[in-house]
Amino acid sequence: MNISWKSQKGSSHENNNDYVAIRANDNHFSAVIVDASDKGKAPRRLAEYWAKTLLTSYIKQEHESVVSLLKDIHRTLVPDYLTESASYTLIDIDLKDRSGEIVYVGDCRLGISNHYDINWINEPHIIVNTFPELDESYACFLTRVLKARRFTAPDQVNFNWRDGEILLLCTDGYWRPHRDNQGPNRDDASALKVRTDDSDFTLTVDSDCDNIFFIAQ
Repeated sequence: MNISWKSQKGSSHENNNDYVAIRANDNHFSAVIVDASDKGKAPRRLAEYWAKTLLTSYIKQEHESVVSLLKDIHRTLVPDYLTESASYTLIDIDLKDRSGEIVYVGDCRLGISNHYDINWINEPHIIVNTFPELDESYACFLTRVLKARRFTAPDQVNFNWRDGEILLLCTDGYWRPHRDNQGPNRDDASALKVRTDDSDFTLTVDSDCDNIFFIAQ
């Protein structure tokens, strides 16, 4: 398996507030990507906390459902993260039958590339998807976000990952320019790319900060 993580701070941000947590073994691949808003007292800490806590708790499988797990973790955001907000996406893949599930809130997306096109699996929670008559100036307005003061239910989507395809788990600073052909990124741009091959496991990191957590089991 070949995994690469590339992450860069946006031109309008003081810090890079994206974070990814990954778990990989012979049977499963799981990852959580988080994009915290630049507002709040500690957005970088929220992104790291949510990614690590969700991934490690999800691995233990001690809850009846992922929603109940999310609710339990959400309670731990008080009182440290009352001013922060974020988008996140969890993916979990059974590598034996190549079936996967996405659990997400906000505008982090999973795409599957066949080297020519990207098939985006989940639709972002942005207002233009709810009210299509709005123009693209509203594209960055989210309809669902992670906030400590209120639990937001995620959407869940199933997908399949075929041989030869590349997984692309990314924040909106990465996928939005692909769609809108915009200029330089104003938002943090991060992408986790995963492909399987016959070579040994490799991990490549190209980031302007320490924003990746990895577990090999």
